[in-house]
Amino acid sequence: MQIYHKATAKRHGNILSAFNFRFMSKYFDEVLANKILFRQEEGALVYWGEKDNKPYLLDIPDIDTEVNSILINSLNYVQPDLLYFIHNPYKENAEENKVIGCPDLVVEVWSPTNDTAERNFKRQLYSTSPTTEFWQIQQHSNIVECSIGKKHLPDKNLKDVLITENGENIDLRKLSL
Repeated sequence: MQIYHKATAKRHGNILSAFNFRFMSKYFDEVLANKILFRQEEGALVYWGEKDNKPYLLDIPDIDTEVNSILINSLNYVQPDLLYFIHNPYKENAEENKVIGCPDLVVEVWSPTNDTAERNFKRQLYSTSPTTEFWQIQQHSNIVECSIGKKHLPDKNLKDVLITENGENIDLRKLSL
């Protein structure tokens, strides 16, 4: 069992590194100029809502910039493996580790430690934005399940160049099984 976890964890990390490399090589100047934001697992995607106050929504509430950090820090959050803000607006706290808004792309690489409740919650949360593309990848599969809002898109395959709905190409073919 430990060998399986090491193997899947290595692929998980390789997928994330490859996504970041492809993204950064294309958008390096825009990221440096703060025109595009991307975050890995360490950077949290903040969502609007309390645990007892449903529905959960990806949103940008009307936040006064002076209390921005305090309010964002008090919100609940999930940590997707990757998220990109390319066209959609966002706000972040002073520490730049929590972000609120509707990302253009969210990527989750599911591992054996992600239970059904966590997967269902994240799927529901990411579907609340009609502008957020959501890609789900099983660690032991080449299939990429894709959706925007509540609309399911055709599945993609890691053996092909991945293309977002906005036409961004991400080549991860060398990571396919």
